[in-house]
Amino acid sequence: MKQTELHLTDADRFIVEEIRSKGLHRAREVNRAHVLSCLDRGVPETQILKVLGMGRTALWRTRLAYLQGGVELAVFDVARPGRPRQYGTDAEARITALACSAPPQGRGRWTLAELERAARQEADLGTVSRETVRRMLKKNDFKPWRRLMWCVGALTEEYRSRMYSLLKLYAKPLHSDEPVVCIDEKSQQLIGHSRAALPMKAGSPTKQDYEYVRKGTVNLFVAVEPKAGQRVVCVTERRCKTDFVAFVQTLLSETYATARRVHIVLDNLNTHFRKSFDDVLGRQAAAPRALSLHAQTCELAEHGRDRDWHSEPPMPGPAHCQPT
Repeated sequence: MKQTELHLTDADRFIVEEIRSKGLHRAREVNRAHVLSCLDRGVPETQILKVLGMGRTALWRTRLAYLQGGVELAVFDVARPGRPRQYGTDAEARITALACSAPPQGRGRWTLAELERAARQEADLGTVSRETVRRMLKKNDFKPWRRLMWCVGALTEEYRSRMYSLLKLYAKPLHSDEPVVCIDEKSQQLIGHSRAALPMKAGSPTKQDYEYVRKGTVNLFVAVEPKAGQRVVCVTERRCKTDFVAFVQTLLSETYATARRVHIVLDNLNTHFRKSFDDVLGRQAAAPRALSLHAQTCELAEHGRDRDWHSEPPMPGPAHCQPT
């Protein structure tokens, strides 16, 4: 029986050769590309079947698919609809809402067994299984057993007023005479290597021992001016009020020496108050030169929020802080 001829276009021939020679493709897709290439070159069907180890029907289907729909239909699998979903997004939303509700009496939190039992009492969810509930929660990255420690503030009228005042400050346009600076600190552990690392070699990266030697801790003061895109970092041994006052003095005498007024946003750490400047510099020395706290000082919330200090440039301070 005469073999049916098949001739690829130049564009299709290029695609087929790309599939055969490079890239990641399924084995059956590569085999189909081999079939099209061989048929295009006039290789006998018997030889194709013997070399590729495939059935005659598969070869015929590949050729027919190319004649009907080109390379895409002949080489790649058509997407299959699969089994229809038993539970839609409405069911997922209902189970998620159930997991967000208060747990049953006597339970500290929801468990999968309890969620399954409660979900089966809902309309159209009578046959839902525990595994289905688990997959729904996992799909939506929902973990009822997790708890995060969070600072939950009381949304009083005073809180709202102070919050809006601070947001109004953040909304001001950038002005070099009145910069808005956020200050915070963090303790950082210093570590060193216990053993020398093994140098890198061809085909092998540098190997570093997992053990380390503790070298103590330091404190980092960081002042960030978001709208100007700059920050100042200062390293100190401690974070006591003496160090904090010295850091603020350095900012106002060096980085912001030409500013008319500096708006400093702080949290409610025990050293972030006017009393720290009175204690370190003395009340009379701090009043005109350090931080002149005016009547419009905005102290936002007593529960872990930010406050805004309006300051004027003070007397010179230490010069060990580095702007970045």
